[in-house]
Amino acid sequence: MKKIMLVLCLMSLMLSAATDKYRVVWQESPESEAKVIWNQISGIDAQIHYGKLDHGQDAAFYANVKSPDTALDYKGMDNRTVNLTNLEADTNYYFVIQDSDSTSERYYFRTAPAIKAPFKFI
Repeated sequence: MKKIMLVLCLMSLMLSAATDKYRVVWQESPESEAKVIWNQISGIDAQIHYGKLDHGQDAAFYANVKSPDTALDYKGMDNRTVNLTNLEADTNYYFVIQDSDSTSERYYFRTAPAIKAPFKFI
């Protein structure tokens, strides 16, 4: 039983993403722009695959792909930033990060409405 548990634990480590600490930042135009930032743990050639349709972890089916605009090593983190532009207002965008090692879980964010309106942020 111990051997089976060890194998399962090792398999789950192999399947986990080579990225973590994801965040989405909105600045000047939250209705049409967003920055997606993450920590690159390992792997090379990371890209964000994103779109308005949810394709789970299947990166190949997302409508858009973009490589990081910046990479910054700071205090033990390898931060990558992608600037997304020309987004539609008041719309969910789904994304995964894929690199040479793995594909992240699927995440999503919503752009702000085009007109001022109350919203909840958790």
